[in-house]
Amino acid sequence: MSCWLYGWVTCWYSHDVLYGWVTCWYSHDVLYGWVTCWYSHDVLYGWVTCWYSHVLYGWVTCWYSHDVLYGWVTCWYSHDVLYGWVTCWYSHDVLYGWVTCWYSHDVLYGWVTCWYSHDVLYGWVTCWYSHDVLYGWVTCWYSHVLYGWVTCWYSHDVLYGWVTCWYSHVLYGWVTCWYSHDVLYGWVTCWYSHDVLYGWVTCWYSHDVLYGWVTCWYSHDVLYGWVTCWYSHVLYGWVTCWYSHVLYGWVTCWYSHDVLYGWVTCWYSHDVLYGWVTCWYSHDVLYGWVTCWYSHDVLYGWVTCWYSHDVLYGWVTCWYSHDVLYGWVTCWYSHVLYGWVTCWYSHDVLYGWVTCWYSHVLYGWVTCWYSHDVLYGWVTCWYSHDVLYGWVTCWYSHDVLYGWVTCWYSHDVLYGWVTCWYSHVLYGWVTCWYSHDVLYGWVTCWYSHDVLYGWVTCWYSHDVLYGWVTCWYSHDVLYGWVTCWYSHDVLYGWVTCWYSHDGSHAGTVMMGHMLVQSCVVWMGHMLVVQYDVLYGWVTCWYSHDVLRC
Repeated sequence: MSCWLYGWVTCWYSHDVLYGWVTCWYSHDVLYGWVTCWYSHDVLYGWVTCWYSHVLYGWVTCWYSHDVLYGWVTCWYSHDVLYGWVTCWYSHDVLYGWVTCWYSHDVLYGWVTCWYSHDVLYGWVTCWYSHDVLYGWVTCWYSHVLYGWVTCWYSHDVLYGWVTCWYSHVLYGWVTCWYSHDVLYGWVTCWYSHDVLYGWVTCWYSHDVLYGWVTCWYSHDVLYGWVTCWYSHVLYGWVTCWYSHVLYGWVTCWYSHDVLYGWVTCWYSHDVLYGWVTCWYSHDVLYGWVTCWYSHDVLYGWVTCWYSHDVLYGWVTCWYSHDVLYGWVTCWYSHVLYGWVTCWYSHDVLYGWVTCWYSHVLYGWVTCWYSHDVLYGWVTCWYSHDVLYGWVTCWYSHDVLYGWVTCWYSHDVLYGWVTCWYSHVLYGWVTCWYSHDVLYGWVTCWYSHDVLYGWVTCWYSHDVLYGWVTCWYSHDVLYGWVTCWYSHDVLYGWVTCWYSHDGSHAGTVMMGHMLVQSCVVWMGHMLVVQYDVLYGWVTCWYSHDVLRC
């Protein structure tokens, strides 16, 4: 059993608190990643951490508290050392934050410190691998309130780890697991104040057989759940859990005749928390997705991932309420690792996104700004031939915003620059490409006479991924579409959508013209949008000359 794909989702709602996380990884020293987010006391917390073997590290942490949005990203790689940080803050009486981490002499270091005005949020991360021991912890708090840390290591074929975090009256939790004599042991115990959630896991691999189970509950008539699974040419497993009369969920999966089936369905009552997972493995294809949300116009999120022809796809999209917090992650693996995060706070407030991937080249950028004549800023960085380039300069003076980015790699070449300013007119553009077997992309946008224009074109080349976006704003209308495909035995598709402040104009999402070999499929969907907000998504894949969406 050389390579495994693991993944799970656990979420529940208790004491006006939504907890949920996703953990998935691909195998030995390959792709690891998890997402954890929850909603507590009108506070949304969430973070993503993922890395690729000894190469690509990156994480995002963001939350919404006291009408404050925090977030940062750290990732880079150069000469077996990972460097990178993002520092951003919001307006006057200021939120400061930074992350610094690196990998040197088998040690990964990193920390975060940020605060908002007189109330202070502290946090740091330190982890390393030394003498077969992985150490790491996180500690963060806001004022006198939120504490949390993680420590885990591997010693003498034993992996130890625990988590302790609380907000006011306390949430404790830890995990301890190890591998001994071809047996992996582990348990989790966590509770919130006097009500206690217990859970443990025991699993092992022996004679080409994987055994394991999980049992957890939440005290008096509350949450029950268990998992039992093993592998002996056949993998069986299921989870059944519910919360009183409220939360239902189950998973059933097994591997027999090359078929893995599994799904989860859970929800918390009237228009509150919904979520489900459906995944299976058939003919070397793993499909799965999660969709969950909290209530009317509050928290939305979903994950879609599958494995086909050595390709892992997955993304998460979540946001909170009208014009408040939006964000999503998309990543996959097909000799190339792609991933990006896009999040923003509201109309004319804070926008930011990161896009990075690995195909001898690591690209990533962040763009964020606050709005009317206030703060604009972005970062663009990438890795090619052991070279990292990227810088940002921006400022605001006399109702005029000045700023530019200039970066390039030179031979077989990546070029890029942005020049923009605001004095009734905003101009800016980016042009970049990598050349042979080629990534091309450019953006041109400006604001004049109430018109914003912009487009992006990028692709990877032979047996090719192509995609572009074109959008502009004219007469209170936002138009945009995406077209992308992979090439031979080909998936084509695009999305067209626009936005109009006039309530009589409905938003439209169109996915159309998907070509698979000699088969042409036309699909269309009309979405009528209220609240001047347009949401839409499409998930599709190709299996046995069949396009599924």
